[in-house]
Amino acid sequence: MSKGGSSASTEDSLLSQDTVALKCTNKYCKIRLSFFDSHIVVTRRLFMQAINQAVVQMFGLVGGAMIIDLLMFCESKQTGFIKFQSRHSEQILSSLVCYTELYDSEHENSLSCRLEILDIVRTACL
Repeated sequence: MSKGGSSASTEDSLLSQDTVALKCTNKYCKIRLSFFDSHIVVTRRLFMQAINQAVVQMFGLVGGAMIIDLLMFCESKQTGFIKFQSRHSEQILSSLVCYTELYDSEHENSLSCRLEILDIVRTACL
């Protein structure tokens, strides 16, 4: 009888772990940033600034508080992998292309740019 009891509790434990894994999903996406002025070099700072600005445009002040992790950045390809830690990440990721304006303090002007989501990867938390 104790075997049946331990088996049931093991199944319950696994079931609850599966439920948690389904609720906790990491969403990573590969994004390309391009400026309409081809002379502008996309740096890590400009990349994150553009992503933050786009999220603020979409969600207002709430967007400014979202946690966005830059996992990798490739300057030559103008792409980066980011992770959104937000319940709104589905809405963010569903916008495959976003146009935004950045203020360039160095040249004191606005820079028009385009963010394009190239790929989305979803992984369950363990």
